[in-house]
Amino acid sequence: MGKRALEEEGSESAAKVGAVEEEGRVACVVGGCSDTFPSTTALEAHYSLRHQHVCQPCGRSFPSERFLHLHIAENHDPIVEARQAKGERVFACFEPSCSTLFHTPKGRRLHLRQLHHYPSTFRFNITNTGLMGRDSLLYYRP
Repeated sequence: MGKRALEEEGSESAAKVGAVEEEGRVACVVGGCSDTFPSTTALEAHYSLRHQHVCQPCGRSFPSERFLHLHIAENHDPIVEARQAKGERVFACFEPSCSTLFHTPKGRRLHLRQLHHYPSTFRFNITNTGLMGRDSLLYYRP
């Protein structure tokens, strides 16, 4: 069948994410990505997870806008860094409906586990590391 750009085909959503169809699979071509998927729906899910919320200074990707904003504040914002040096609470709860701030990531982690019932396998360092090629926010332990 060969390669063909999906925008020629009229697939508007696939064209937005930069896709090429090859032999019944859809390939992502955003930023040199070459992952392939069985459908445009799967491609769109991949795009949302891997390419939609990317930190410009360091290139890490995040699963949501909230995690991206927390990452930028905690890792790239000199004002937040100065506030932290003064002893202010700067680490925000991951839950959008919770406005609690913490002195340390450990305090946030304990809060998330106790109050919001996050599992122990949750990747609490997500604001530092980003997804790092993972599709899940959980660590898997055998």
